[in-house]
Amino acid sequence: MMPLVGKHCRIGRGVVLEGNCVLGNGVYVDKRARLKNCVVLPNTYIGKNVQMSDCVASSRGAVHISGEYSPAPSRCLLSSTRPNKEATTGLPRDIRKFTQA
Repeated sequence: MMPLVGKHCRIGRGVVLEGNCVLGNGVYVDKRARLKNCVVLPNTYIGKNVQMSDCVASSRGAVHISGEYSPAPSRCLLSSTRPNKEATTGLPRDIRKFTQA
């Protein structure tokens, strides 16, 4: 199956996406990373040479198919591509301007 890649994603040289991979909007997968059967949530950075399989990854860590949670060991390996509240909530920083009539 072909990987599903969201809008504004960056995929580095030598990256391998195997099996059923889904990359949310704004994901950056750095050089030589290898993902197999992974879902990467929006605005997540996957570092150089990282290898992940059978998991759901976010900027804070990954949940593996076994149910085990692994926090991000280093910001160089797994972090956010956006340094504000949008990165963790998925909502704009000032939601009021969108909700006012």
